[in-house]
Amino acid sequence: MKKAATYLYIFLTTLFALFLLNVAIHYAWPLYNEITLKDPYSAEVDSLIGLPDSDLIQLHKETWQSGWKFQAFTGFVENERQGRFVNVSDADGRRVVGGDPSCTYNVVMFGGSTTFGYNVTDAQTIASYLSQRVPKGVCVKNFGRGYYYSKMENALLLDLLERKYRIDLALFVDGLNEKCDGYAFHDQMASLFAAIQGHRSKVGANLLYLSLISSPVVQVTNRLRGIRRKGRQGVHTTQCEFGELGELFAERIRLRDAICDLNRIDCVTFLQPLAGRHGRHTSKLAPGKADLLSKKFDNLKHHAEGMVIDISNSIDLLDGLTYVDQVHYSPQANASIADAIFENIADRLR
Repeated sequence: MKKAATYLYIFLTTLFALFLLNVAIHYAWPLYNEITLKDPYSAEVDSLIGLPDSDLIQLHKETWQSGWKFQAFTGFVENERQGRFVNVSDADGRRVVGGDPSCTYNVVMFGGSTTFGYNVTDAQTIASYLSQRVPKGVCVKNFGRGYYYSKMENALLLDLLERKYRIDLALFVDGLNEKCDGYAFHDQMASLFAAIQGHRSKVGANLLYLSLISSPVVQVTNRLRGIRRKGRQGVHTTQCEFGELGELFAERIRLRDAICDLNRIDCVTFLQPLAGRHGRHTSKLAPGKADLLSKKFDNLKHHAEGMVIDISNSIDLLDGLTYVDQVHYSPQANASIADAIFENIADRLR
């Protein structure tokens, strides 16, 4: 009896110690990150964005720390935020700087984080530069979202149409995020769904298990062991279960164009520049990633020939870096891409 009591004491003490350790990490880790956070960009990138170090840190935080929230049908959406450099609303997407506020014609942009404008300010996105080029009476809306690709953009298009959102011209900037299926954190959301729809006697145990494997202690241990957080990275493959990636891409464009035709919307899909293949990159690009992206680009272009407008060479002749990190464009590149887009839609705006 005394031995059992000793074991119980050890068990409860260990459990309580783990609880306190989790609480400590929960509060200390964000504080540590805040204290140790430095300018995350290189000196050359700093000059591209044109902000002092303190503002660059703020831009990085507003870009990456706000995250996303679940949204039925589309999967997830950028969290709303009001910052000095990044402003997002559920109603109109990311803030677009410039243009005519009293517009009678809506140009709506769809795409991934490069369209949203990760690591650049509201005024330095493709949409903001495009808004400075379109005629008076035309508004540009930025509905780019991190990790979105053509399949998710089609879902977002349908969602906006159901909300009676006015779309006169829809522009899709695709290529980088194109993938076979699914979306970021798909596996984690599937695990949670499986856990909560089991028998009532098992729901608590299932959720407890998920809580344990995602606890602060486990997360900091994984961080120290160099285990990357799963869920965010896309797979740059060209072979999918139901055919080549480019074939799926082309089919998604056909479906998109059909939706647009039925709703009397003018839709244009652009094939974007990809890091490692177009423009000038930093040395931070992961080994082998450039080859994967280049192969992916060729596959998409081959199968979607005649269905997309290729603007991938729009940043090739620019001086200096055209990316601020591994895949996201510099302000100068965004302006050049906006020029290329405008050249291809100008006649539609008259």
